[in-house]
Amino acid sequence: MKTKRFNFDFPRGNTCPITFDLVDNQQEPFELAEGDEIYFTIKKVYTMKKFLLQKKLSDGDITIEDNVATIMLNEEDTANLDFGKYDYDIKFKNQEENYAKTLVVGDVELTEETTWLANE
Repeated sequence: MKTKRFNFDFPRGNTCPITFDLVDNQQEPFELAEGDEIYFTIKKVYTMKKFLLQKKLSDGDITIEDNVATIMLNEEDTANLDFGKYDYDIKFKNQEENYAKTLVVGDVELTEETTWLANE
């Protein structure tokens, strides 16, 4: 699995699905084993120890269908974050083989919104 770089933006406090294919370096689909984990983590700066938002496969925050993983960012996930750029990554971990691989890294920019969650 090769690490990819992908930057994206969306209005803060909106729903934002993120999808990616579960493929190896040869672009062949691979199946997750029992106990495998996928993390989606957002930090203000990647060097911070504390994350601002994290989604996990084991928590049901990430779904997989036909080798396509979907991470659903909901309105509440970003509604209280400041506008601006954040660092994120998507990481795969196989607990049994003690193997970890960062699949995607990039920047996410939370852009302007006029109707805040508090206004609804």
